[in-house]
Amino acid sequence: MIFDDLIYDRTAADADRAAHLNRLGPGMTAAERAEFLSGLRGAYGPSDWNRVEESVSTLAGPLELDLTTKTDWNAGDVWTVSDGERYLSNLLDVTSQFLESERLPATIVNLDIDGANGIEAALWVSATGLLWAQDGAVYASDGLLRVTKQEVL
Repeated sequence: MIFDDLIYDRTAADADRAAHLNRLGPGMTAAERAEFLSGLRGAYGPSDWNRVEESVSTLAGPLELDLTTKTDWNAGDVWTVSDGERYLSNLLDVTSQFLESERLPATIVNLDIDGANGIEAALWVSATGLLWAQDGAVYASDGLLRVTKQEVL
């Protein structure tokens, strides 16, 4: 299931490795190029966008939310301001059912490790909350589980 692939434990070392490979540019070895194209944990690109958008789409169904997602991002695709706004709006729509959003990034521009981790942690918590709510094991006054990311991270 897509939620098993979420990444919410990126580190500074992951970001340093991505930055190092990016600086090498065309000077990368074949192995470094393969690593660079595989979806680095320290970068935020198409593999991350697809994973998050697929997770959002998966959560939207049972929550009966009609959201537009894109799950076929490729390395050559250009991210627009409207893509970022839609991406974050969808994220807030599905996660606000289960957690407070004050730690989610306000924008995708200059996204850092904490923001990237926060996005995927919010999806993981929401997926877990949805499973519990569907199983009837957790009840709250409004029928939905609400936890803050602070309690989880």
